[in-house]
Amino acid sequence: MRFSYNRYQELETPQTFLAYPNKKIICEIPATDRKTEFSLVNPSTYNFSINKYKDGVKFKYYDEIQIGRYLEFRDCAWFRITDVSTEGDGLNETLSVTASSLEIETSQTYVTALGSLGTDEDDQGGLDIYCLYSETDQAHSILHKFFEKNPTWSMGYFDSEIKNEYRIVSEESITSYDLLMSTAMELWECIFLFDTFKKTVSAYKVENVGKVTSIYLAYRNLIKKTTIEYNIDDVKTVFYVVGGTDATNTTLSIADVNPSGNGYISNYNYFLKDMSKELREKYQEYQKKMADNLEPYQNAMAKMQELYDTLANLYNAHPDKEDSTDWTQYGSVELKGRIATFKNLMSIYNDDSSGKTYQEAYTNYTNASAELTKREKQIEDCNNQLEAAQELAKTYVVNIQDYLGDELYKELSLFNREDTFSDDSFVATDAMTESDVFKMKKALLEHSQNELAKVCFPQFTMTVDSINFPKIFRYKKYTDQLELGNIVTINMEDGYDIEARILKISINWDNPSDFSLTFSSKTSLEDNVFEYEEIKNEVSNLGNSLGISSSAWNNASQSSATILTDMSTFLNASLREVQNSKDNEVNMDGTGITIRKSNGDGTYDPNQLWMTRGNIIMTDDGWKSVKIAIGSVEIKGQRIFGIAADQLIGRMMITETMYIQNKNNSFTIDDKGLVAKSSSNNFSLTINPDDPSAIFTIKNGDNTILGVDASVTPNKFVFKGTLESTDGHIGGWTIGKDSLTADNGSVGLSSALSSSIKIWAGGTDANNAPYRVGSDGSLYTSKINVQGGNMQIGNIFSVNSSGVDITGRITATSGKIGGFEIQGNNLSGAKGAQIQWGALFIDGDSAELNDLMVNGDFYAGGLYDSGTDGDGTWIEADGGTIHTPELYIKASFWGGMSVTEKVEKLWNTVYGGGWNPCKRDYSCEEDTACKCEGGVCICDGKGDAPCIGESEIPCEGYDGDSGCDKCSCDSNSCDSPVICSKGG
Repeated sequence: MRFSYNRYQELETPQTFLAYPNKKIICEIPATDRKTEFSLVNPSTYNFSINKYKDGVKFKYYDEIQIGRYLEFRDCAWFRITDVSTEGDGLNETLSVTASSLEIETSQTYVTALGSLGTDEDDQGGLDIYCLYSETDQAHSILHKFFEKNPTWSMGYFDSEIKNEYRIVSEESITSYDLLMSTAMELWECIFLFDTFKKTVSAYKVENVGKVTSIYLAYRNLIKKTTIEYNIDDVKTVFYVVGGTDATNTTLSIADVNPSGNGYISNYNYFLKDMSKELREKYQEYQKKMADNLEPYQNAMAKMQELYDTLANLYNAHPDKEDSTDWTQYGSVELKGRIATFKNLMSIYNDDSSGKTYQEAYTNYTNASAELTKREKQIEDCNNQLEAAQELAKTYVVNIQDYLGDELYKELSLFNREDTFSDDSFVATDAMTESDVFKMKKALLEHSQNELAKVCFPQFTMTVDSINFPKIFRYKKYTDQLELGNIVTINMEDGYDIEARILKISINWDNPSDFSLTFSSKTSLEDNVFEYEEIKNEVSNLGNSLGISSSAWNNASQSSATILTDMSTFLNASLREVQNSKDNEVNMDGTGITIRKSNGDGTYDPNQLWMTRGNIIMTDDGWKSVKIAIGSVEIKGQRIFGIAADQLIGRMMITETMYIQNKNNSFTIDDKGLVAKSSSNNFSLTINPDDPSAIFTIKNGDNTILGVDASVTPNKFVFKGTLESTDGHIGGWTIGKDSLTADNGSVGLSSALSSSIKIWAGGTDANNAPYRVGSDGSLYTSKINVQGGNMQIGNIFSVNSSGVDITGRITATSGKIGGFEIQGNNLSGAKGAQIQWGALFIDGDSAELNDLMVNGDFYAGGLYDSGTDGDGTWIEADGGTIHTPELYIKASFWGGMSVTEKVEKLWNTVYGGGWNPCKRDYSCEEDTACKCEGGVCICDGKGDAPCIGESEIPCEGYDGDSGCDKCSCDSNSCDSPVICSKGG
């Protein structure tokens, strides 16, 4: 796991993301009450809570949090949700979520029929010998069995220091997880680490996991509390050791190789402090004596093993060539067989004793018999040497009861905590020589001693409640070393330190005080070493049942041919069967030739061979059935020459046609290529180099879902379905975890939730690329060149072949429109430019329009009519004022006269003395207050005062005293026109 800090040197809590099982992110989860427990050898766990509502708003993805979904605790681990519980108060609802790291998935798949519990009919063929990992022998690789059941997982690192030997594994049904973490972990004494990001499994020797750190935990600095637990009932001091039972019901014993001279071993080291001084000293002397005798005893054992090998060769030697007559190459077993054969030939050809066949048989019989006599003498001498070597070895044996004496031995019995150590993977077979059996007994003794050394002390579990130092930035150099499997130093009391391996790291991310570390112990706190056994004991068995596990004897090279991919082992084992065979009987009569082994009691071994009528047939049940037939075989009513057998074993098979079928599918190789079909579904696989259009195809019924068509150029790859990849290349693109990039990253697409830019081009920095599209839909670019086609932005802006349509406001301070140029607040055009719409026409020096209506005052440098003689041209001021220095009306009429003529006449009348201020056609009679005298209208006898009824008239040329007493002027002098009202 990784601890990170922000710019303020505060520990950051990793984000929590919800995802589908294909690791496609759904959303980030606002988790609370976050607690993690990261474990070295158990699935890690993650617990948190989440509220349905926050501030009255429902979390959008609340209902997506379901059992089986994935969780990414960013940069720490991937988890799978295993439990969800709900609690509510009517106002809000809270989900409590429990998740386990992804290896928990493998506890739901089962590996079946491993070893002797299998049958010949199952898909593993009853195989019983396996290695931990082998690329060349995957059929017998435990890890490959695991990956077959869990194909989304793959191999990570495999420690070369693991003794990758073939062992007997007997499991009828076991979960994939327990196969590794229980059976394999015990057999090969290793641990497995699961990488939930890459989904890989790595295997390590425990001493190669982690590293020694500079972390030092003590009460004076970081430790708050230390808890140590152990159970004395698990302590064992004596093992009665037995191996497996062979075909003769004989149990493998260590008595022949045990320096104590019996079938049990002991280790009382834990109870030394409780023994009397006499017993403790004598027992320690006994241990020293055993150590002193170890080397000479082992030398004696080596001599015995050498003699066993010599004896085996004297019995079972076989010539390089099958027809060799160099009898010195033969062992006694083969010599006896050949002598019996020659004797039978001599009896058959006794009537022709001078013939070639008889004479050759006689010569070989004589020479072989002479060599057999030598061989038997050699065997006798070797047995005598072997007995002497055994007697020598016994002199180095130290019997504990004899050495201690009766009284001390009685006291020692107070500390006996006995158990039987049985490992049936250590079993002798008929195919093994005496030397092989001797090696196996030594291996069983060594293995049992190692196991007793692990359980003769109480097994400790130590948990340290510590100050949460990862939250303190100044401890970062130590936090960076806080990894599962690493070694730290713990000060138990002043002057007393131990080294411990980290097994668990428990953190409450929302409560800094809740932080603890769990460590492994060896067998005693004094040992300062923490090793495999304690780590193994931490493993939780996740299956529904416990299988059989054993630390098996490495008998791959000595046993029968169960390692099918190693043909040399198979052939050598077959040769050894022949070499070790005794009491074989060969009969030749009218029924053919039979070969069988006598049991010595009138019965025969059920494994027999019969050659008759051109056929070779074999049985394993005394001819109740035939297991293999070579020759003329009838198949479906047709006789053909071939081999009929349950299993064929070989390095090479040359054939024109092959058909393989089991209960689920069939496999055919013929002139149509290779075809694999399933009987349980419609899927099929075809490989046919002779058909370029279908050189490789996978079909569902008649529908091709994946295939290669080489009949077209360029060749075509066909795939129908969903393609998932987090790595690789497609075309010129590079596939990343959540991105597609090209041109060294200067072009790309991103699906990462944390990425604000989703598409970019022109630069490797997506956030500053010349062209980029943001996650909110924003487009950033410095140039757009659209050639042809249409463009539309909502209902506001559109471009097509007809032009541009814009709805809304356009603001411009420069630019051109047609022949006009926008200059700030002005629109100007070159000479000859025109503006025209409807009845308005504007060119370079004029404007024409039918009607011009102005609300308010109107100012003009000059007003002119259109110059036409038609009706409808007028200027009207309705409530406003027209201001103009010049009013020019070409043709307009007033009272039958043109306006010009009318105004001229009015002027002449007013200023030429011809003005009659009376109403209507100069008639004074219409106003009783006025009368005409001499063409002038006199009102009220006051002369020609400018008074006409109640109307307002100009009071020009009169003063207030003598002008008109009915007029009130603003001043005594009426030098300028003033408006007065009558009677005012």
